[in-house]
Amino acid sequence: MADCCSETNSDQSFGKQVCQTCGEKGKKVELATIRSLTRRDHPLYAELKSGFICTNPDDNTVYYSEENDIIIYHNDLVTSFHLKNPDDKQNLCYCFQHSRRAIKEDITKNGHSRIELSIREKVKQGACTCEVSNPKGKCCLGDVSGFVKNLQKGNIEIQHA
Repeated sequence: MADCCSETNSDQSFGKQVCQTCGEKGKKVELATIRSLTRRDHPLYAELKSGFICTNPDDNTVYYSEENDIIIYHNDLVTSFHLKNPDDKQNLCYCFQHSRRAIKEDITKNGHSRIELSIREKVKQGACTCEVSNPKGKCCLGDVSGFVKNLQKGNIEIQHA
């Protein structure tokens, strides 16, 4: 599983297919990701196939097939997707369960993100399951690092208790 977090694993290529609900281009996602994160009681669960992910935060669509015959919405997932849910309690790291709030508190307490360092260490140890835990189907470190940088630049407010 740790292969998704390797240095050589580049961002998944953009697909040719656009999301039919918002019109934005999606990124390819493997079947293992879609299957592991879609509720088992979804009427089309048995027919799931690899497809694309919609990262538009204003669109409720998460996954869609190339033929647009299967659409998986945010409420069809077994976990909430951070790009569709701005809540502070929302996880950014799905493997190790680190939320936006926990990362903010970590930086407030320590002056830097020990959580980010911990995630990096666990990834090096091969302990991540991003391919089946993160709705993007890839390593969360880019999202976590981006969030930390935005916090440090003051682009995201840290609320002090």
